[in-house]
Amino acid sequence: MQWLAESRVSRPLRNGDGFYVLRGKYGRLTDGAVVEMLAWLGEEGIVAGTLVGGYSVAYTPPGGPYLEKLTFFRIIERVPFSRLAPSQPAVADPDLPF
Repeated sequence: MQWLAESRVSRPLRNGDGFYVLRGKYGRLTDGAVVEMLAWLGEEGIVAGTLVGGYSVAYTPPGGPYLEKLTFFRIIERVPFSRLAPSQPAVADPDLPF
């Protein structure tokens, strides 16, 4: 997924938490075959609802306000804690289970 995220066929999301690939972008495989990227990703099993390489995948169909694309959202777990301010020493919390 790192290659795809950094390739010229993808575009980063504005918030920086993922990227998308539009229909109509092409790539050349190592065997020389030229593939349309959305079709190829689908053939590889990367479709809406899958989790791959730390990303969840969503599909936007053609029509409407957005172009057809696969969007890869970085899986980021929300945790119920805040960062400590740099001046605060880290203190062990006996209520934490770890």
